[in-house]
Amino acid sequence: FIDFDASLYFPNFVRDTKNNKCNMNEFISRLAYTPGFLPPEVSYYLQRFKTNDWNELYEAIAIDMGLKEYTDDFFVFIDYLNTIPNLDELLLCDKSLHIFKFDIFSLGNTLKLITEVLEINDPQLNDLISNMTNINFLLRFDIEQCLNHAFMK
Repeated sequence: FIDFDASLYFPNFVRDTKNNKCNMNEFISRLAYTPGFLPPEVSYYLQRFKTNDWNELYEAIAIDMGLKEYTDDFFVFIDYLNTIPNLDELLLCDKSLHIFKFDIFSLGNTLKLITEVLEINDPQLNDLISNMTNINFLLRFDIEQCLNHAFMK
């Protein structure tokens, strides 16, 4: 069973019209997800208010993402998220619609799990999955890139 609860997207509720600001708290209050399939940028947003300890933050994000081991890229990216002013605005209300990349990440992790269980080793599929699960949402594939990937031809 695959459930993409994090795919909830309602443009009218994410923008607080009174203050003309993005309302990440409203989005988070409606968010349900399966640990292991949550993209790091959403996990960071969820976890950063729960602890001041960076090690606890890294561990919680890794659990949300389903990471079995940390990479240098992971630490660099999480630290980078901390430097982005108005992260909620960029994730939810930006015209580039990064919010839809949340599901690309989750679907990529689902495909990764399926290929591991079925012992499928296709270089093109592995490349597609790698681009779908890129921890950096700015570099992660969008739906058009996924559909135009060589594996999909």
